[in-house]
Amino acid sequence: MGNIFCFRYDPEHGPESVKDALNVFEKLVQRMEKSDIREEALAERLRGAEENDPVRCGFPKCEVHDIYLSVFGCQVCTD
Repeated sequence: MGNIFCFRYDPEHGPESVKDALNVFEKLVQRMEKSDIREEALAERLRGAEENDPVRCGFPKCEVHDIYLSVFGCQVCTD
């Protein structure tokens, strides 16, 4: 498959851009095949995770925005 889906909300284009991005994501998921799933990916991810990585911290959420934190913190707070 090889596609990476990345989206950053652009207020200039408004909510319609979110809808368009979700449609693209839906198509990627629909095209996905069993062979696209790497069974070893989870183990690799856990081996490479640092102690403060959300995967090791119970997936904490931002207290202000109620969204999951990345290793860089809240994506809204740090924007």
